[in-house]
Amino acid sequence: MQNQNLNYIPSKHIGKIYADWCGYCKNLEPKWDNMKHHMNNKFKNIDFIEIEQSQMDNKIPEINEGILSDSSIKMERPGGFPTLFFIDGNKLEYYEGPHEEVDMIQWYSSKIKKGNNQKKKTIKKRKTNKKKKNKQKRRTIKR
Repeated sequence: MQNQNLNYIPSKHIGKIYADWCGYCKNLEPKWDNMKHHMNNKFKNIDFIEIEQSQMDNKIPEINEGILSDSSIKMERPGGFPTLFFIDGNKLEYYEGPHEEVDMIQWYSSKIKKGNNQKKKTIKKRKTNKKKKNKQKRRTIKR
């Protein structure tokens, strides 16, 4: 994981599991770097995780016991390389689209925006519920 400050834990993680010998992984590398740069400029509080095949036995359990400790879904060894994924809180999703910069940016952006919208809806619901309770209190007092 790139952010080594253990006290700072971003809620969103964009990740890649790759192998140095893999031709598809080598082809993905410049597109991945461009996508990372774009995402860093567009969104804040995102961590990028890059796991090389030789690190999987240590890094995957570290993610499962750390970031995904509250999740019922755990990361497993990939069936092929590269494997791209997104973690938002305790939700893990794998990317299955084309390995093109534009497609990856669209998918990851939609996941980040979806997570942000859900949080906004929760806050809005809480405010709406408070307003309803206040109206009910006022009606009770007036009677």
